[in-house]
Amino acid sequence: MTDFQREREALGAWLHRLRRDSGLNGKELALRLGWAPSKVSRIENGRQTPTEPDIAAWAGAVGRPDAAEELVARLHALDSHYVSWRRSLQAGHAPRQRVGAELDAQTRVLRIFEPGMIPGLLQTAEYARTLFSGLVDLNGSPADIAEAVRARMERQHVLYEPDREFHILVTTAALRTRVCRSEAHRGQLDRLLAVSSLGNVRLGVVPDRAGWPLAPLHPFWIYDERLVQAEIWTAELNLTEPREIGLYRRVFDSYAEIAVYGAEARRIVNQVVEELVREEEAAAERSAAASAPAPRPEATVPVQAARPGAEAAPTAGPTSGPSASAAPPAAVGVPSGEGGSAGEGGTPTVGGSGSGPFGMRGAGGGGRPAGEPLRQQPHSQQQPHSQPQPQPQPQQPQQSPQNQLPPQLARSEEVRQPPAFDPAHAVGVAGGDGGGGSGGGGPDGAAARAPAPEGEADLYSNSSRAEQS
Repeated sequence: MTDFQREREALGAWLHRLRRDSGLNGKELALRLGWAPSKVSRIENGRQTPTEPDIAAWAGAVGRPDAAEELVARLHALDSHYVSWRRSLQAGHAPRQRVGAELDAQTRVLRIFEPGMIPGLLQTAEYARTLFSGLVDLNGSPADIAEAVRARMERQHVLYEPDREFHILVTTAALRTRVCRSEAHRGQLDRLLAVSSLGNVRLGVVPDRAGWPLAPLHPFWIYDERLVQAEIWTAELNLTEPREIGLYRRVFDSYAEIAVYGAEARRIVNQVVEELVREEEAAAERSAAASAPAPRPEATVPVQAARPGAEAAPTAGPTSGPSASAAPPAAVGVPSGEGGSAGEGGTPTVGGSGSGPFGMRGAGGGGRPAGEPLRQQPHSQQQPHSQPQPQPQPQQPQQSPQNQLPPQLARSEEVRQPPAFDPAHAVGVAGGDGGGGSGGGGPDGAAARAPAPEGEADLYSNSSRAEQS
């Protein structure tokens, strides 16, 4: 049983004795006070704490108003053990900080355990301001935040009195707990490092991987060997019984055994500071990336889909004179290719383009003026043709009867090598690379054809004469 419960039961026993001495039972007293009978029973048995108006009304109902003053004093003693925040903060947070300062001044050795935040004696102004703002909103207490921060900063002067000792334990989680903006939290950790250098302050940090002998249930402060204060969300507990103080002292000592001190404690604090710096840099990079304009998509040139095996479009070139010999070598195609338009006799023209049976287009050779002797290109100057890659066989266009080859000249899929040049069958310069292009003609306007290989010259000759006729 705690001191608080023991004193509450003692107060209930005093009230029970007054009712009994008056000759009233519980129901009769409840009827006089306008209460439910259960309330009278709970107060007398120490299960409910009466208020000052309750005690004054009780004393008057039993005919002992003179006993009210003593009973209220007992109630105040009871309140010193269990102080609700609503009652403690009625005048604001600044008065509560001044009461704490008086208690600190009466203490020689102060032991503090904080598992979730930086202790008040080590807080910076901005860190404390953020905490007070949250508590004002939670409890609905007076918003004396600036005055409360000032009172807490004044309370920290006790740290610089050398005749006092402070043993403070915090967890790594308390170092990382972010209750204010990042820059302010980093300043709070710097403040922690500065205070730890004081000769009368012993700062211990419980590492993340430490094995806790007892669970860190809540924070508590041990004032010498006479008082333990523990805070919960609804009230502050003041424990004065020696047995309770001894128990909290054993708990504190077990936590101190797994904590690290000195250089190792400062290393952990600096490690948390470095984590904050990295987070700030990453946040700055994300902010810069979000504010940067989106890159424009690169302009792309549309590529026309070419037919399988198609080559580049023909280009114009010289059609007569000595430079005509620089025209592309004889085409590797069959005479049935669709040739370009032949030039008129005696007029230099640009050769047409031809398409062979594989869909490959070639530039036709230039025309030859009438009367100019035929120039044969030496085989040594002809450029060898690269073996074309097999391509899908396109659908053959419908040819007119006059352009169809004799059955003997049906061409296989295999590309033939360029035949030897025969001047007897050539009238103009042969067409360029591609499928059998025909170039500009001579005086009679006939299209030039590639010379037939040996053994097929007669067939090509017959075909040419047949087409000319």
